[in-house]
Amino acid sequence: MIFRPLLSMLAKSKKHIIFILYNVILVYLVLFISEKSIDYLLKNPKKIPASLVRPARAYYVQHIRSTIQMEPECAIYDKELFYTLKPGICNFRNLEFSTKIEVNIQGLRDDEESLDNPEIILLGDSFAMGWGVDQDSTFEKIMERSLDKKILNTGISSYGTVRSLKLLQRLQLKNLKTIILQYHDSDLVENMEFANTNDSLIISSEELYIKTSASVRKKKQYFFGKHTALLSKFIIKKLLGRLEERKATDSLDVEYFIHALKTLPIPNDVEIIVFELSSYGNDSSKFIEILNSRLGDLEGINVKAVNIQQKLTEGDYFILDDHINAQGHKKVAAELVKTLEFP
Repeated sequence: MIFRPLLSMLAKSKKHIIFILYNVILVYLVLFISEKSIDYLLKNPKKIPASLVRPARAYYVQHIRSTIQMEPECAIYDKELFYTLKPGICNFRNLEFSTKIEVNIQGLRDDEESLDNPEIILLGDSFAMGWGVDQDSTFEKIMERSLDKKILNTGISSYGTVRSLKLLQRLQLKNLKTIILQYHDSDLVENMEFANTNDSLIISSEELYIKTSASVRKKKQYFFGKHTALLSKFIIKKLLGRLEERKATDSLDVEYFIHALKTLPIPNDVEIIVFELSSYGNDSSKFIEILNSRLGDLEGINVKAVNIQQKLTEGDYFILDDHINAQGHKKVAAELVKTLEFP
């Protein structure tokens, strides 16, 4: 008689355990299918439903995408500029591309020959560097072939105007006739910090660079359930209308951009062509328009501001990545070639 209640309890416990295991397995299967489905769409972005492209793009940029300046194989600490590209060859890849990056002794994505007194120097960030496209497909290389002029590409990912201009001090400028300066709205942070710290560039230690690099790479690592948990967050934000939008700061952008141009040394008698490249959808940017209205503040500096951003369409960008693809680089090259005037 004593054993009957015990047997009954064991039977009920067994049913509870089976029920719990069944639900655990069911949840795992649902999560497994969800993860595999999302992974497939991320690797085949053309198949992502239109309504999910924006949250997928935000998730990719914040939680998946590798950044070249944080990859030890591709970048190296610099005590004056925080980092440059690492001389030699590295492979830089993300979901939509895999590229070989060839870097000269100055830490720039160009050949050694281009360092020898170029006629044109391209300054800028990852757009100028050629993020996501092969070396021969960057708009700098396309222009070089079209113009038959020696052009040096100094574009480095996340460089603002200040670091871009400081790079000039390391280069041979005897034959320099034209500087092409690519602007991005993210340059504002660096340019503003420069102006607000008595025109000095505060560079963190090598130890902090290594620590930051490791932290960024760790954040991008995959764990089971990551796609479902984090992508869901961005989908909910989109449904609630809370996905981050670019806040127009064009007047401030121009203010600090002009300050950088007036403060940092620029070779005399050199024409500076300024244009903006931003993520697709930032059509509200009036940076070039405002800069053109302020060219009088740059007395003694020969600046021409051209609007190239409006020439680009959605097809000129990667789907998930917010950089221009090879087609976009061709368009930018064509517009810049038309802008340049040589005797």
